[in-house]
Amino acid sequence: MKTSLLILFLSILAFKCLSGQQNSISSHANLGTYSLHYDLLFNRQIKQHKFGLGLKFNDGLNPRGPSGNNLHLHPQSFMEVFGIKLGYQYIIKTKLYIRPYVFLSSEYTKCSWQNEPILQTSNEYIINPKPDYSYYAAPGKLIAGPNKYFDERIGFGFYAPITDRIDFDIYGGAGWLFVQLGPPGPNSNAIIGTIGGSLTLNAGIGLSYKFGKKE
Repeated sequence: MKTSLLILFLSILAFKCLSGQQNSISSHANLGTYSLHYDLLFNRQIKQHKFGLGLKFNDGLNPRGPSGNNLHLHPQSFMEVFGIKLGYQYIIKTKLYIRPYVFLSSEYTKCSWQNEPILQTSNEYIINPKPDYSYYAAPGKLIAGPNKYFDERIGFGFYAPITDRIDFDIYGGAGWLFVQLGPPGPNSNAIIGTIGGSLTLNAGIGLSYKFGKKE
């Protein structure tokens, strides 16, 4: 939360007090340990510092999470699709064609979990079980939430220019996901997870369009 507040304060300062700087709009596809989401950000760059504010959109179409992960964020209502994203980048000066950077990002979303577990069942419930065989059952789709999620991330990436105004962007990193459980929603039939945090990995690709004053 402290990281989120710091990035938010610096972003507001950059957007409101420093006009005439390099602006850009960017959009990314982001793959994380428990979620697949997209974002749309407005950015302002001041020398080597870039600040971003925008929205994230949780994927509600894929029945499974990243890399086939059964346990993942899955919106159960229209409002659960949306979240807030803040970002900061320090762009490293080099003589290379690409522009590397390190980043901090903070995300907030209120969304439901979804899980489709496959559980081992006792052989006594199987008609004519075979010796030395293990049997599994899928109890169905489990939904929990909506819960509140605060995701703090740090990582490394680079920009590769496509034109003078358009950049290709790729990055990866790690972070800490904090979960605050909420009361069960109308579609909830389970409680998944506990209050606390967990380590997450993430990667993303996207495009940015620059306008306004050039760097």
